Amino acid sequence: MFHTETQSLPAYFSLHLVDMAMYLMMLCAFLMMDMAHLSGLVAASVVKNPFEFCDIVTTTTHKSLRGPRGGRIFFKKDSVHGVDLERAINKAVFPGLQGGPHNHKIAGLAVCLKNAQSPEFKIYQNQVVSNCRALAKWLIEHGYKLVSGWRYR
Repeated sequence: MFHTETQSLPAYFSLHLVDMAMYLMMLCAFLMMDMAHLSGLVAASVVKNPFEFCDIVTTTTHKSLRGPRGGRIFFKKDSVHGVDLERAINKAVFPGLQGGPHNHKIAGLAVCLKNAQSPEFKIYQNQVVSNCRALAKWLIEHGYKLVSGWRYR
């Protein structure tokens, strides 16, 4: 399994999801992405949508999506390389790692996802990127080298 590291916004921009997906398809391997820190940016269409390229996408609901603490696992519905991902993932997480529903969290998540569809949410997520660029610019101007080599544009 290939796992893309997405701990920072700059790292995400350097990903070549199309190339990775095609390469891993040739190897009959899965492409999995954890977008926990980027889910708000993805929901607001500020950064590329990984669902088109990845077989499995995991995320949290409480970071940039601004919802209650929780996690989500998305997977391709059709068989990938002869593997029924739905069956394999459900068998892996339930009942051992996943418990019963918490109704207050379900209600909070519904509100969170509704808010993520608003124009205000998109404005907020664009401001996150602007803030990131401003911080990168300041750090570079003050002699810091960014690990990703990212440039503020």
